Amino acid sequence: MNPLSSKHPGPVASGVRVAARALIALLFGSAAASAGWPVFTSYTSHDGLAHDRVLRIVRDSRGFLWFCTGEGLSRFDGQRFRTFGVAEGLPAAFVSDLLESRDGSYWVATDHGVARFRPEAPAGARPFTVVAVGADPPSARVNRLAQGARGELWAATSGGLFRMEGDDGPFLPIPLGLPDVPDRAVRVWALAPAPDGTVWVGHDHGLSRVSRDGAAPEPRRNLDGGLRKRRDERGDRPAVRRCQGSSSAASNSKNPPSARARGRSPPR
Repeated sequence: MNPLSSKHPGPVASGVRVAARALIALLFGSAAASAGWPVFTSYTSHDGLAHDRVLRIVRDSRGFLWFCTGEGLSRFDGQRFRTFGVAEGLPAAFVSDLLESRDGSYWVATDHGVARFRPEAPAGARPFTVVAVGADPPSARVNRLAQGARGELWAATSGGLFRMEGDDGPFLPIPLGLPDVPDRAVRVWALAPAPDGTVWVGHDHGLSRVSRDGAAPEPRRNLDGGLRKRRDERGDRPAVRRCQGSSSAASNSKNPPSARARGRSPPR
């Protein structure tokens, strides 16, 4: 049997496929480029990719490309894929994000929490160390990761916002202060840390701006689309500011990517 026609090719067949495609791109790429044509090379699970549904692509400081998929995490070195999955210690196959922190550590977001990742772990050692996030399935479903200005790790989940101090956890819930909406019912989709230590948080109910140096003031509706700059010095909880305007951008924020578009089931 031709190994390239196998339904589940082994690493040799996958390597041959990738090499063949690279050779074709090399032979015809220059001619196509000189003619002004775009050159495309496609890769699938037949070439060693963990799954054909790719949710996020990250380039790290070492030049590797990482692909977060519905069936594990794949690394591409320019020639071949290496895949890490549940068998290697991932807490879940569904991987939604990968973060390389400033100290060079890798953190992986999955449907069952966060895993610290050592891709070059010694033989026999498991490369993943699992850190739990939240106490129920929605808050364990991590959608995005980010590192704050002070080095802290933030986790956007389908059950609220969490922050971890240090390298070993735990993740602690961060109140968003949304009126009449419990934090555990807020699906958080996006994170954008700012140099001043604040973090912008995108969720089902708009945007929140979270800071570490104040209390959590009562959010107020701002109809002109700006930010309410109220401060409350009652404690050391994160300060939360909510902006929810009448602009199209604000109205569109109420409709995050559907569960079907993300390839995952809605929170239960």
